[in-house]
Amino acid sequence: MDSEPRQACLSEDWPLRAKQYPLPLSPLTPLYTNVLTLRPDDWWDVQIHEGFEIGIVLKGEIIFEFKDTARMLRRGDVWLCGPWEAHRNPLTTRQPVVLVIIFLPQFLGDERFGDTSWEDLFATPVKDRPWVNTPEMRQSVLALGQELRGEIEQKPPAWESAVRLGMLRLLLVLSRGWKPPSNLVQPCTEGEDLPRILPALVLVRSNPAEHISVSDAAATCALSEAGFRMLFRRCTGMSFSDFRLHYRLSYAARRLVTSSAPLDALASEAGFADASHLHHTFVKHYGCTPGQYRALHSAREENREMETLG
Repeated sequence: MDSEPRQACLSEDWPLRAKQYPLPLSPLTPLYTNVLTLRPDDWWDVQIHEGFEIGIVLKGEIIFEFKDTARMLRRGDVWLCGPWEAHRNPLTTRQPVVLVIIFLPQFLGDERFGDTSWEDLFATPVKDRPWVNTPEMRQSVLALGQELRGEIEQKPPAWESAVRLGMLRLLLVLSRGWKPPSNLVQPCTEGEDLPRILPALVLVRSNPAEHISVSDAAATCALSEAGFRMLFRRCTGMSFSDFRLHYRLSYAARRLVTSSAPLDALASEAGFADASHLHHTFVKHYGCTPGQYRALHSAREENREMETLG
């Protein structure tokens, strides 16, 4: 059965609730890969990240949600997600297995499939992107998925080159018979745009406690302030100030889970004026207090440990 479009159930304020998923991406390391066996409490948060994402369901079923569209994805289905595009994927079967590849545009370069750029497949609205729609396509996707899984898990010599070729073959399979909308507008997918703002992203990630101004970020990227604002919004769909706040909140959330430090210390680490400021901002964006968030995730970790011991 083909993947099915559904009405997404993300709330209206989903962009504010999206958490930045930290990835080790840079011009020197433009590729991130993983094969994941998902658990019932995994990946329920709305996420954003800086790379393009290709995912393949190798086993079981998941629901992949964007703002206005949700898809039931089964074994052999693929999802495509653009940079800084909020999404989440709750489970529908116990412990499905998915292959995830996230990459910066320079990893695939200027490759084209006839008149179609690989970037076109990500640049269209979700409902218009290519999806697996025939048994033959599903078989091809599964075969490519298993090849990619072997390269990613075993990492033989030149495995990254093999992954790149496998990704292009996969996108070629998806592109055959697919036509981009006539009104397609390239949003943030120009191959040179994301690397141009990467220094600002690195600056924020490296200095969560600092109040980095737009002018400082623009200077780091060797851009005028006006040019930086325009390019940053085009690449991320949000202002630099909103991104900076997202990251500081995401950093605080990670520290709540990974440390026992008091809230006032975490507030200072994440660049908030005090514990009260962090508390109110956290509640506004995440819908719960920092203490509730810490307790919830601590309980999940305890349950995981008990399951492992059992």
